[in-house]
Amino acid sequence: MSADFQNEAILLFRDGSVHADSSNGTHRSCGNESLLVKLMSAVDVGGQLANVLFAEGLGTVLNAAVASSSSWLAMSNSVKIWDMNAATFQTNGRSGVLLAVTPECTVEEMKQAHDLDPYGLYTSNSSWCAEAMKLEKDIYLSIHRVHGRVRRWACDRPQRQDADKILPVEFLAEEIVGIINRIQDSKMWPPYGARAMSQIALQRNSFKVLYFQKIAYLDRRLVAIILRACPNVRMLGIYECPLIHFGDVLCLIDLIYEVNYDRRKRGLPEVTSLDFYPNYNKGTPFASDTTATYGLSWAPLKLDVAQRGFFNIILKAFMKAKRMKLGLLFDQDKAFCTYLNHVPNYPLAVPTFLDAMYRYAEVRHEPARQTILYDLLKPVRLGLERYMDQDWSNYYSNVMGKHMVFCSSCGYETLEEFYSSFALHVPHPHRRRCAGCTLQRWLDGEVDHLKAQKRQILDTLFPDWHGSDFNPDAPVLSSMTGLLRLESTESVRPDVPRLLLDSNGEMYCPRIKEAFVRDNKSHLDSLQQLPSLSELLHGLGSVERWGHVDNKCNNLDMYSRSVRKVQESSIRHEDDKGIMGGCADGGMPDHVEELQPAAVVKDGVPCHDFEAAARLLASVARKGWSGYN
Repeated sequence: MSADFQNEAILLFRDGSVHADSSNGTHRSCGNESLLVKLMSAVDVGGQLANVLFAEGLGTVLNAAVASSSSWLAMSNSVKIWDMNAATFQTNGRSGVLLAVTPECTVEEMKQAHDLDPYGLYTSNSSWCAEAMKLEKDIYLSIHRVHGRVRRWACDRPQRQDADKILPVEFLAEEIVGIINRIQDSKMWPPYGARAMSQIALQRNSFKVLYFQKIAYLDRRLVAIILRACPNVRMLGIYECPLIHFGDVLCLIDLIYEVNYDRRKRGLPEVTSLDFYPNYNKGTPFASDTTATYGLSWAPLKLDVAQRGFFNIILKAFMKAKRMKLGLLFDQDKAFCTYLNHVPNYPLAVPTFLDAMYRYAEVRHEPARQTILYDLLKPVRLGLERYMDQDWSNYYSNVMGKHMVFCSSCGYETLEEFYSSFALHVPHPHRRRCAGCTLQRWLDGEVDHLKAQKRQILDTLFPDWHGSDFNPDAPVLSSMTGLLRLESTESVRPDVPRLLLDSNGEMYCPRIKEAFVRDNKSHLDSLQQLPSLSELLHGLGSVERWGHVDNKCNNLDMYSRSVRKVQESSIRHEDDKGIMGGCADGGMPDHVEELQPAAVVKDGVPCHDFEAAARLLASVARKGWSGYN
């Protein structure tokens, strides 16, 4: 039984639930207690069993949950479950497993829960819910004050157009006055992120397994700080966190390599497993003119870069993970391979590519490797290159695998098939970038659901961080250097004299071969120059920085709610798009009704959604290449 990571989440029961024993905070077994349930409930054994089960990844945990509700309830009591909404531990079990989750519920469900307990008698079940409902109302009280201040600024002097401002004043226009003119007061959300980090710091030595699921403000930098601070963690699981995208798999592997290198010197246990399901973009949950599922991104990307970059990143991750013997990441039916198969493409694209990588790593016979290489490159090229049915014999014998191209962004040299057509036509070989680095840059720059503003807010916590710095490079499989190898780790171009004097005193320009150095990095995935967890919470200036983060989060929340309120109030009939309807998000930023951009890209074809993938499959099937004929 495999888990559907798009639709499943950890099943949790609050203490006030009918499924739990509210008298002592422990869950009741459904039916007669089995021996397994007794073992899981034991003080010493239960925690150890939870460590083993959760170390196998989210898919195994979900299968255990649906197999037996009684055993799952007993197991969940052994886990430390941090509820991001309530900013507290739902359970504080005896195991070394930390599960940080953001429970999902609608306002209507919160209202029903509050109505069932209006006096707050079951405080563990309803106090956080009542507080959330109150703050949901009070957040609008802040908007009136901000609007009044903005109006005064607009009359006195125009706002300076800073590129990194968090509250775009131009959207807080006159229409908002009539909507929120009766608002009187303001209130801020408490610093829930700081509470979670403080609890992790307090118990950091006890954690052996870390799970982070759907955490809104968690990015790769915070993951690095947490992992470095927890010396006994052996397994890391990250699932559908909005600010952590597919390309982050590479910096996470490099992070684990760096952490393990340090732990070996200190005699500490190494991180052995990474279970990773990046943010998956399913598209809008309703039909519209622009609705599409792209998987990797919310907006359409250029196919030539997205497809080649997708497989390039898989290749890099595979070669690093296998060299490090990193578990779970490329295991069948685990989170990452499930994600790869969910990205729209023809059905056998990812399985063909993965199978070819395994075979290439094991086979040493060169003629056999040539056949495997063709299988590996087929899904990279399909839909991009014409006349693949004429590959024999010129491409197969004279072109394939013969040309390695250097990437000035990551420093790796790899096959030309992993470069976009534009990159290959860059006239200077020392300035080319592989499609993988370009794709990472595009994913870093996504602006949907206010991702750019949220990353700017987190930047406040890391004043010394520079995104263009390089992480320590995890080694790659030596048996696959014919596909990918690290050519240069130099990031500064050597100073070469451009003008010389000959023996006669005449000036001349010498012929210069530019060095291959990685001085053209495009993506900002550095995990260096970050504070320690202790410095983040208690270092010099940390109180002020967390205060700024809270204020910026509050401002961003007010901005998004104001824009949505203006848009909703401006729609007069069914076909009316409203005054904000011309925006790419349809005037509903960071909301379930946020729209997607149209499937149009500059100078190329947009990447596959499922409809385009079906057309590709039909085309491949007509040629007899699909495997389904």
